[in-house]
Amino acid sequence: MDVEIDGKNTTYWTCTFECPVTGKIFPCGTLINIEENTAQAQGLAPSMKEIDGLIYYCDKKNAEHAAAGRTFDILSATHFFSSFGLNDFQVIPRFCVEDPHSYTDEYYSDDEDDDEYVIQEVPRTGKFTIDNSSHHTTMDVVLDVWANYSDNKESKSPLLKSDVYSTAKSWLEKMKSEVGASSTTTYSSNGSMPTLRQTTVSTFSCNAILKALANTSRDSPSDKIEEISKDIVKLMIELSSSSSGEALPCIPDTSTFTSYMRCLKSSSPKENIKRAEALLQDMLQGNTFEGFKLPEPDCDTFNAVMRHCQRADNSYEHMKDIFTCLEIAMAKSSSGLLKPNRETFMIILNALAESSNQFQPEEAKSWIDRMKHYSAMSDDDNMLVDTEVYNASLPLPLDYTHFMNQMKKDFTNKIILARDDKDPLRTNSINIENWYYAMERASYEDGKLFASPNLDTYDAVIQAWIQNISQEGLEKAEKWAFEMTEAAAQDSDISPRLDTFRALILGWALSRSEQAPKKVQYLLDQLDVMSESFPELKPDGNLRSLLLVAWKYQQSLVSKEESFRMAQDAADFLRTTLLLPSEESLAAENSIVMDEEAFVTVIHMWKDAARNCPGDFAKIALEMMQTVKMYNAYTDSTGIWNKDNYAEYEEHNESSSASIPYPNLARFRNVILAGDDIMEEFMENITTIPGLMQQDKNLIISKYFHEIERFLLRRNRFQKLCPSPPMNKDWGTNDFLRFPCPEALLRKTLHWCKYLTDPTRNGEAVQLAMDILHWTLDCKQQNAIPQDNAVEMYKEVIDVVKTVVPTEVERNLIIKKILSDIIAHDPEEIAVSALKDFLPKNLDLSNLVASGKKSNVKRSKRRKSRKKALR
Repeated sequence: MDVEIDGKNTTYWTCTFECPVTGKIFPCGTLINIEENTAQAQGLAPSMKEIDGLIYYCDKKNAEHAAAGRTFDILSATHFFSSFGLNDFQVIPRFCVEDPHSYTDEYYSDDEDDDEYVIQEVPRTGKFTIDNSSHHTTMDVVLDVWANYSDNKESKSPLLKSDVYSTAKSWLEKMKSEVGASSTTTYSSNGSMPTLRQTTVSTFSCNAILKALANTSRDSPSDKIEEISKDIVKLMIELSSSSSGEALPCIPDTSTFTSYMRCLKSSSPKENIKRAEALLQDMLQGNTFEGFKLPEPDCDTFNAVMRHCQRADNSYEHMKDIFTCLEIAMAKSSSGLLKPNRETFMIILNALAESSNQFQPEEAKSWIDRMKHYSAMSDDDNMLVDTEVYNASLPLPLDYTHFMNQMKKDFTNKIILARDDKDPLRTNSINIENWYYAMERASYEDGKLFASPNLDTYDAVIQAWIQNISQEGLEKAEKWAFEMTEAAAQDSDISPRLDTFRALILGWALSRSEQAPKKVQYLLDQLDVMSESFPELKPDGNLRSLLLVAWKYQQSLVSKEESFRMAQDAADFLRTTLLLPSEESLAAENSIVMDEEAFVTVIHMWKDAARNCPGDFAKIALEMMQTVKMYNAYTDSTGIWNKDNYAEYEEHNESSSASIPYPNLARFRNVILAGDDIMEEFMENITTIPGLMQQDKNLIISKYFHEIERFLLRRNRFQKLCPSPPMNKDWGTNDFLRFPCPEALLRKTLHWCKYLTDPTRNGEAVQLAMDILHWTLDCKQQNAIPQDNAVEMYKEVIDVVKTVVPTEVERNLIIKKILSDIIAHDPEEIAVSALKDFLPKNLDLSNLVASGKKSNVKRSKRRKSRKKALR
């Protein structure tokens, strides 16, 4: 249908899926994820329009996908899978927005002129004819879509290996029940639409199951995956002997054994390669498998062997041998159909990139020239050498989180000005840079811009120059980062990433260069300007805090007075520029709040300033304390300590529908764990300042103790009321949400408690020591702290009592209470036995067990009443 948009006619498409079994028509749906073409991405035409109740797409491919996706949704909602014995189809993807239960199975268009734009076909299946050996039922199509979905790594909810396995297991049982079942073929009354009454088991459907199993075992094969795949192949062989001319055939083919090969699991990757190569040779020689003559291999079979090689060392050299074997088999093949495909070259180029830390341009060019040679002999558009192929040979740009962690390890000294021309790091950067230019030339020479550099290409160049760890490298990386932004302004396919600049700014911050602070500030200012055109480049608090890192490393290069001023600037910057986030911004899905490490950085800077200017220790101690107070104010602004969150969290966990963690917990957890480091650094540094060491530690600690106590008590309360995910909730990869026991922080806190010997403060020290004891006992019960570490913590608690409690009677009573509480959690008295040599000699240990049990009961009642009060 032609639609007028801004004075120009634009063609829009709709599509239907016609079921070859029932004749039902399934209409287009509204795709949840729409793949936009260039015109749509540039805003020249809407990607989708609803016209007269029908969904139309600007891209013909999207229209086809929308019909297939809508069909899948409807069939999954109408128990279609269970009717075929697939009762364990646990994870079913959703493709379209419409309610799948609203299908009316009526589709028509009154406008005959629209027929030209209505694509009525069975997507991805080919012609449906009675005398064709590749008949496909609706179930075949659905299984094929599902199998391909299992390999979709970009999906928000990819199929889990356990779900694929359970589905395959259900399918295997269905196969067993239909072994020997007869089938018939009948025709509809008008003779144009065949109706099949037959078994649901076919070569195509079984291969789809095997393909899904192979896809999920790509990264980590398992014994049970290989076992069930072999069972399916053996049943296919059994069914093949009973297939009649009228039945939908179930005969193992090349795809069957290729998928089975991908499922192989042995004791080591090398053993997997041996078994895969042995099966490949059997297929080449026409040997038998379980009495069945093996079919000839195709290119995908060779690719499967190469995939196994990827998991072994020196995979690239081995892949070259397999490719040679493929070319020999091509020369012997009479059909002329055996030839390398796109996946073949992508696997080899990826292996080449991973085979060395250095980019190998000549070797990469030789493989791309081979691919161009085979592309010229083929009509397959997938064999065209494009951007993805060129990028495959480059060292894969690292995930920026991993890359920046590596940078922190590499940038340990002041950077050099530039590396020698023969230095491998510089040579590597120049080679990758030249590869970028080669891609540009190839694009313009071809005239189709198939090989235009994209964001990954830019990132590869930028990361390579940053890895030079030199001033030249950072300046080159900076040049390429700005070129990337300029290219993005002209090419809608390139979208600049803030993480690219984050790595660049981190490099300058860690460089220890005299110009580092100015460079960091300059880049932050430029990002502010560019964010007017690219909002995604707006610097966040995490990125702005890197200016503090630049100042920190600059301190050792400046005078004593400048060092003190720099620490003051850092504190002011933390206080005024890094705005404290609100609870709403912290909870926002994509918000990145300030890097809590900024507080630790400022504390370190004050420590370094004190080393250079010991006479100002009083002011420095006050500034350190102000930093801790700022952190406590920061946590207040996030709403972490809001009691309503605890009740919400508890209600969320107890809900039967809670299949995901409490939404804000991950963000809250990161802020709190950063607090552990901040408090630990504060306690460590404030007592080691040269000037402070000569003062009365008791007075200093007594003055600042309440801020530490405040954080610890609130953190303990948060962890108790928002504990680890319940054992009956399967949150998968969200195990990282569990709170660790802050052992180092608790030990330092107990060390500080020993200085509170004043009669007006020793009770506070004992109370906090008892809180830490109970915290440790809870952690021990949850296996969050080893037994030996827990015993050492108990000793620290007892030592606090020995130190701050002046009278022997009172000391012994408190220590007995401590032992009683320990026994309540450790009835076998293992910990108490380990403590005996550490206890006062005159301590009466009688009746400890009974007291412990009573204490445990009381504590349980207190917890229940507190839980009830929160509700």
